[in-house]
Amino acid sequence: GIDVVSKPRKVSFEDFPFFKRKLVVQNIPLSQSEQDIMEYFFGILTRVSQEKYTRNPLMSVHRYEGLGFVTLEFRKRDDAEICLNLDGTEFSSGN
Repeated sequence: GIDVVSKPRKVSFEDFPFFKRKLVVQNIPLSQSEQDIMEYFFGILTRVSQEKYTRNPLMSVHRYEGLGFVTLEFRKRDDAEICLNLDGTEFSSGN
């Protein structure tokens, strides 16, 4: 047989051309509520984005109990792309 070894690579939006405004985020502490997660990402976006938000750029956070991940749905693809660049960072609730 042939041994094929593939190295992990960073995911980009080009991998999902029709998946525009949702991200899957894993390793969020189970103690964090959906509202906590929404506020966390809203805080990040208000600090790093050039846009001045009049409302939360996240439309929803859905937790998949027992599976260890959530999906984030954004109002705009640009905001999802900013958060995609957080890949590999650690969630910090500020507590």
